[in-house]
Amino acid sequence: MLAAVSRSIVPCLFILALAVHAQAFWTFSSEFVSLDITGDFRSTAAGTRNYDDPVLFGVDNRYDVISQTFARIISEGTIREHVSFEFHLVLETYAEPQASGTLPVAFRTSAINTPYRISKPAWYLVEDSDFNTTTNADRMNVSLEMNPVSITLGRQAIDFSRSYFWNPLDIFQPFSPDAFDRDYRPGSDALRVDIAMEQSSSLSLVASTGRKLLPLVSGTGIIVLTEDLGVDQWYASALVARYQTVLRDSDLILQGGKVYGGYQVGAGFNKTFGPVGLHAEGALFLARGDSSVLILDAGTSSEQYQVDLFENHLAVVLGVNHRFENGLFFNLDYLFNGGGNDDYLFDALLRSALGGTLSLSRQLAGLQVSYDFHQRITGGLSWIYSLSDGSSLACPALRYSVSDASEFRLGGILAFGKRPSSEQTSFLVPESEFGTYSHSAYFQFFFSF
Repeated sequence: MLAAVSRSIVPCLFILALAVHAQAFWTFSSEFVSLDITGDFRSTAAGTRNYDDPVLFGVDNRYDVISQTFARIISEGTIREHVSFEFHLVLETYAEPQASGTLPVAFRTSAINTPYRISKPAWYLVEDSDFNTTTNADRMNVSLEMNPVSITLGRQAIDFSRSYFWNPLDIFQPFSPDAFDRDYRPGSDALRVDIAMEQSSSLSLVASTGRKLLPLVSGTGIIVLTEDLGVDQWYASALVARYQTVLRDSDLILQGGKVYGGYQVGAGFNKTFGPVGLHAEGALFLARGDSSVLILDAGTSSEQYQVDLFENHLAVVLGVNHRFENGLFFNLDYLFNGGGNDDYLFDALLRSALGGTLSLSRQLAGLQVSYDFHQRITGGLSWIYSLSDGSSLACPALRYSVSDASEFRLGGILAFGKRPSSEQTSFLVPESEFGTYSHSAYFQFFFSF
């Protein structure tokens, strides 16, 4: 373990040495080309308080420690006035207990197989049972601007989110509703065409592809594997059109097309009535053919479990928000998730691993509250409650901005609900939406250069 840590520290120190030597940034500009090299460094340490489950955590293992460190070098520039490009090189070190399947998504490593990526998520420099160091090109794209058309090709961030907790139409690397770090969205491999239209309207066309994902059940969670590139490529691809406009002071969205595993059509709405904001978003998903698969139980290597990874369903989010004059902000969301399964959450757990459902249960509510105590200090609380099984997740957080380029974050994740069972099977079976999670607390430091 110490040897692995030592090998992983060297690349981090090398990147930081480059940043310091470059006096925190480097810029080049000529008549034809401009280039800016910047970056950021982010380190998170967390501790978990485990509940009593020897299968998941071992005997008398009450506490675990998790650490995650990112170093990101960002290159952005232009060629003449119509072409721009960006390249992000990411180095990550991650240490976690072997029972990582019980952790909230907020603490899981970025080196996880996800839809809409042609290459593997990362290349391992150090790989151990509970520690690894990876590197990857998280952004790598070029854009052509020809007003009113913008064309971007390559690995890029595609943000279709409109609400804090759930966004049925946000299909490209969406954030988990319990994520506390949302400053940076991972990239998807895509061709995107944006067309600016009259009256504050726009049309976006996105074509994306990647590898088909395969879930493997382990004793403490689900491991997502990938097929070779080219296997059922249309199944793993997306071809989406999104239209946005303003009508009578309301933001309207229409979206539809081919997505991973099937087809989707939906709409969104945002409207402000004085200090009160209303939002709604819904999507109908139609599965492409039969997605029933036999899942090998890694605990026995012989038993098989059949499940529909994707099925036809409707997802709808309704929300209201308000910002008071004293700076207090609150947001309340309700989710109806037709892709969940209240009777057998394990089905939904498999779908969730592949992005086939927004949650495990069918009905949830989310409350977000934040308040600026000081110009540099912000406190907040998000609470997610499953109306289906009564479990909940409370996430208090405090953010202190040391400067415009650095900040500290302190927070926790408190999970309540019926704990999972593993007595009848050799793998984890959830008994509630959030009961599988351990209580946890985290500390994060971030700075950009």
